[in-house]
Amino acid sequence: WTFVGSNLTLTNAGPFTISGTNTAGAVCVVVPQGVTNAVTLSELELRTDAGEQCVFALEAGASVALFLAGDNILQSGYNRPGLEVPAGALLTITHAPDDSEGALFAYGGARGAGIGSRGLSVAGEVIINGGGVAVMGGQYGAGIGGGWGGTAGSLTVNGGEVVARGNEGAAGIGGGYKRSGGTVTIAGGAVTAWSDYF
Repeated sequence: WTFVGSNLTLTNAGPFTISGTNTAGAVCVVVPQGVTNAVTLSELELRTDAGEQCVFALEAGASVALFLAGDNILQSGYNRPGLEVPAGALLTITHAPDDSEGALFAYGGARGAGIGSRGLSVAGEVIINGGGVAVMGGQYGAGIGGGWGGTAGSLTVNGGEVVARGNEGAAGIGGGYKRSGGTVTIAGGAVTAWSDYF
């Protein structure tokens, strides 16, 4: 891994465990194109309100198995998802082996999805196998899926509890404002999704 500027770049398979708190946008996790790894979030809180920063971003072609220990919070800046999964990337989420209550709370900045794409972009593939996942899109962003004008990718829920809220006409799960919804498969778990229009 490397840490340059605000970017903590996970350059290999790991596994990695990330914990702690930063609410000033000084830590932004990046998984580069083509990297496959396993990452445990352990009582992690990353927030930013500075510019177009994303606090946890997969690049196209990245594949991340995310494990949740305790409560974890990701909140990104303008036009960026709380957890960015662009077209061509794969994110799987479950609780850590020793914490069946592990949870993730992800909040997109204005025009970003909670989990998925930024504005005018296409989201990748998300698979949720366990844990608690609560997400909210920013203005015009889906909870899970596309940001403003962004198209959803695919979501599969096999287990866990998912709560997804879209913002200002975007889907709870699916497309951003006025965009298409992608593919959703619910094979288990509990899912609650809705769209707000203010």
